[in-house]
Amino acid sequence: MKKKIIFIIIIILALISVSIFLLKNQKKEQPIFDDYLRVPINYSYSSTCYPAGEIMDVIPENKCCENLNELSIIDESFSGCQFMSGITLCSDCGNSICDFGENNCNCPSDC
Repeated sequence: MKKKIIFIIIIILALISVSIFLLKNQKKEQPIFDDYLRVPINYSYSSTCYPAGEIMDVIPENKCCENLNELSIIDESFSGCQFMSGITLCSDCGNSICDFGENNCNCPSDC
C-alpha cells in the first residue's frame, strides 16, 4: 500500500514538473498594442532603413533594413487575423523567435 502511494506521488510530481516546463517554454506573442494604445511610429527615424521592431508608414521611401521583412500588423481590437492598413513592422520573421509584433497570423513560423 505504501509503495502505491509513493508511486502515485512520484507520478503527480513528474506531471507537475512537465507542466511547469511546458508553460515556461511556451512561445508567446509579442503584441503591438498595450491596453488598446498602439506603439507610436518613429517619424523622426534618421537612418536609411528601419531596424527590426520598428513600425513604419507604408510609403515608397520607407524600407526595412537588409534581411528584414515587412509584416502586417494585427488589429487586436478584433478577433482573428484582421490586418491594419497603412503601417507595417520590420521584422526578422523566420529566426525561430516570436519577437515584438510577431504572432501566429503574420509570422506563424516563429509563433
